[in-house]
Amino acid sequence: MKRCILFIISLGFVTIVTAQVNNPQFNIQQVKFRLDSLDYTISRSTKIVFETQFMNRVVYSGRDYGLKGFGTTGQLTFQHKSGFWLSTVGYYWEGSNIKFPKADIAVGYAVSLDERLSVSFGYSRWNYFGRSAEQLRWVFSDFLSTYWTIDLGIMGLSPSFYYQIGKSENVAQFALTASKYKELKNPFLGGKVIFEPNFTWMLSSRDRFYSTQPNKPSGKIVRVINYELVLPMTYRRVGVFDFSPKLHLTTPVNVLGFDGAEDGKPFFYFTANMKILLWRHKNNK
Repeated sequence: MKRCILFIISLGFVTIVTAQVNNPQFNIQQVKFRLDSLDYTISRSTKIVFETQFMNRVVYSGRDYGLKGFGTTGQLTFQHKSGFWLSTVGYYWEGSNIKFPKADIAVGYAVSLDERLSVSFGYSRWNYFGRSAEQLRWVFSDFLSTYWTIDLGIMGLSPSFYYQIGKSENVAQFALTASKYKELKNPFLGGKVIFEPNFTWMLSSRDRFYSTQPNKPSGKIVRVINYELVLPMTYRRVGVFDFSPKLHLTTPVNVLGFDGAEDGKPFFYFTANMKILLWRHKNNK
């Protein structure tokens, strides 16, 4: 009954219909990989995790908005074994006039509905630094999200829905990611080496993001905004840390002139993530 209620609420929140898949070639190894991860999409224990990310250029949905230089983030997450989590994240952008432009606070809940399906819900509050009242009119302050992980056996499928709330307008965004899990043999230093290439297709109810420039046209027609191929290689010590360098090939589409990208022109960028387990409740198994 609990699972049924969660499923119905989720469908109403996402406002899309997901077809049921019956595939006897289900690969339990992919689910095991996600359960072993330090990420909070599926919670197995009460813990505190620190995560940091490096980007050689600041990119969001295929746009870099003309920022030159790298970006980094630092995130601290408290994850309860029940599935509830709380996190805070700060940003540093080398190419921005405001080096520390924003910090977010987020809460959410994640649950595994069965061996093939997990879902998470989240709310984030975005806090900006060093911006005028006029600039703050054109940015988003609240962020609602839901993220699904579905294992189809031959690949993983992850639909996600985001709703961004601002003073001037609200924007909906949908993304669909297909991935293929492969654990490489002969892992070294007692860990795991995982290769999981993925491809993401994004839709949005407008074609600009985070612009602080007023009086710019903003379409409300839902349209494709980006295609992105990611090639990650993850080294994992289960329950200790993850390190994951990633090569991204992104193709922005429906780009406006001030978005810092050329419409339909692919480009590469690089990211690296590190997750470290800081604390885990000793009574958790």
